[in-house]
Amino acid sequence: MVLLALIYGCKKEVDLNKLPDVPILVQPINGAVTGADTVIFVWQCKDSEGDDILYKFYISEDSTSWKEVVEYGNSYETTLELSSHAPENYYNYYPLKEGNKYYWKVKAENRFFDSKPEQESGESVSEVRHFYTTPRNVNSIDCSYNDQALNLSWVDTDDLDHVEITYQPSLSSIEQPIIVDAGVQRYNLTGLTNYSKYTLNIKAINNLGVASEPFTIIEMPLPSNFVVHDADFNLYNTITIGNQVWLTQNMKATHYNDGSPVGKYCSPEPIAGYGFIYDPSVALHQTKSIAPKGFHIATDDDWKELEQYIGVPSNELDILNSFNGIAVIRYMTPRGTLTKCGKALASSSGWNDYNGLPGNGTDFYHLTFYPAGYSSFKKGATFTGDIAHILTSTVSPSGTISTIVRVISNQSDGIFRADGSIYIWGNIRCVKD
Repeated sequence: MVLLALIYGCKKEVDLNKLPDVPILVQPINGAVTGADTVIFVWQCKDSEGDDILYKFYISEDSTSWKEVVEYGNSYETTLELSSHAPENYYNYYPLKEGNKYYWKVKAENRFFDSKPEQESGESVSEVRHFYTTPRNVNSIDCSYNDQALNLSWVDTDDLDHVEITYQPSLSSIEQPIIVDAGVQRYNLTGLTNYSKYTLNIKAINNLGVASEPFTIIEMPLPSNFVVHDADFNLYNTITIGNQVWLTQNMKATHYNDGSPVGKYCSPEPIAGYGFIYDPSVALHQTKSIAPKGFHIATDDDWKELEQYIGVPSNELDILNSFNGIAVIRYMTPRGTLTKCGKALASSSGWNDYNGLPGNGTDFYHLTFYPAGYSSFKKGATFTGDIAHILTSTVSPSGTISTIVRVISNQSDGIFRADGSIYIWGNIRCVKD
């Protein structure tokens, strides 16, 4: 009888310490596409005896060689956030690659804090599932425009199979998505409507058949090289003077070319062509610009080239004044007075007369510089009708965050070159790269 009791007691001990149930994998679902920075894994598991469970998480790139990433014991912790970034002492780290295929599984064991009782043999391991990380899109995506056409170009990635392009509004004559095989690296979309905005989405499909996140471009075909647009799709005409191509209007963009807001501008133009008044920091921005694609904010040297072409004597080109408001003009030295260079650039309307003399210019070169005035201390434009104050993208020699400027005034036939003030906002004019 004693022997039978001992045998029965041993069998009961074994029965009470069975392995946990096989874990059920929940997320990501089999064949899912995830990001490469962070992936969240979820599974379900229970132990019929209510014992604590020790989980071991495994990941593989070939379903043969497995890496144990982490183990921890808590029956309620059935979620793992796996990161590709490895801060110090970060335990759940694995260097996930973009555009790759991965396999994963979870193993469950009983966790006993004291001496471990006898358990049944075997392992409680989930099925193996796989997922894909999102591949990189193609590189250096660019879109130029011309008459009724948009011209896309890019640089292929190493694992590219093909590129898919979709666009809106669509053309019945062109089936979507447009498929471009690896190695071509360009596509010309033709038959479009000029002055209409088109939204294009570009996706890279890798050799595993997985698509990247789309890259979106909004672009507008225009009828000729003489018309360009900024990031807000404001249109500007151009004119060739000597070896330069200038915009014939002041800028009025409210966004940089990367889509971020400018923020530091004021005085929406009262007359077409006046443009907006910008803080000098906008003209000096080193990493982004408000200039239309293929153009840049005119530098001091760009202006000198223009001025020499229209007749400013070489010995006057480098004359530099200081400008901090209209009151100092009487003390400044103009350049090109004898050839009336200032009047040749000034618009033929909008200028106030000065001391009984006509204020309007001749606009001989069709650059049409209106007297848009300037703004001081972030106020609205002042002295409109009397002065044009144009920022360059060249830093003032004073070393402040201000620019060398050009000043056209109804007080002079010439044009002034000056060291500007950080407190005086002005117009911006652009020239072709």
